[in-house]
Amino acid sequence: MARAGSINVSHGGHIGDIVYGMAYAKQLSIALDSDINIFIRSDQKDGYSESMHHHNKSGFMVSAESFDYIKPLLLNESWVRHVEYRSSKDLEGAIPLDIYRFSQHISQVGGNISVWPRKLTGLQIDTCNPWLSTQPAPVPGRVVCAFSFRFRNVSIDYSVLNAIDDVLFVGLEQEAIDFINRYGLKRVKYVITKNALEMAYVIASSQLFIGNQSMPFAIAESIKLKRALESFELIPNVIPNGPGAREYITNQAFYSILKQEGLIDADTPGPVADPEYKMCII
Repeated sequence: MARAGSINVSHGGHIGDIVYGMAYAKQLSIALDSDINIFIRSDQKDGYSESMHHHNKSGFMVSAESFDYIKPLLLNESWVRHVEYRSSKDLEGAIPLDIYRFSQHISQVGGNISVWPRKLTGLQIDTCNPWLSTQPAPVPGRVVCAFSFRFRNVSIDYSVLNAIDDVLFVGLEQEAIDFINRYGLKRVKYVITKNALEMAYVIASSQLFIGNQSMPFAIAESIKLKRALESFELIPNVIPNGPGAREYITNQAFYSILKQEGLIDADTPGPVADPEYKMCII
């Protein structure tokens, strides 16, 4: 049941950052005993150089298309009353969930993005428990993965996924094609999702989710299913925590995770290679 009062909050994106910002939004809803109206700022510039590949080529952090994609996921929460795409000039008085963007005192190249706001507000923000309500319903033996082109450790050999029967890829089609071709994967199937809520349902069906610092991993983190992050140590601003959290920077660590889950044979050797980080792989 909707509460009598509501408060307005805003976020400038990207959409993965919005998912992390929902932990702060939920805390505000609890602390103020109010429903939340979420306004995604339509005019937040992305500030990327031409050499940094990002699928959103609008020049803004959240395009209209990206907003339409994430909106159903946000509205799925019982404490969210309204979600709208609006210019920042119309949002006076809205609480910025990305308050760290307006501070000179927060390092955005390290630390846990989901709790940056507490450094500036003093509020407790619970990120050890789920803050989005899509509950995991794992299919035994299923791996779901997502890897964007940015923030990658190219030393990890994902060809071992050929040993697993049920592997799904979510995200952009060009990301799936690159990932499948790069590692010669024969069993990975690309799943088209029309919005982020559909993506969340697919992710929640996995025994294990693997991915890099990207929006799909943000969803996996928000619902606390078993997940493993390909950590990007040059800008480690995503830190998995709470139940099911794992991360890796070597093949040995990655293979160990798969072995712990019974997804590959215990005697499968992991290739030896030093971590190699790339801001963008294409």
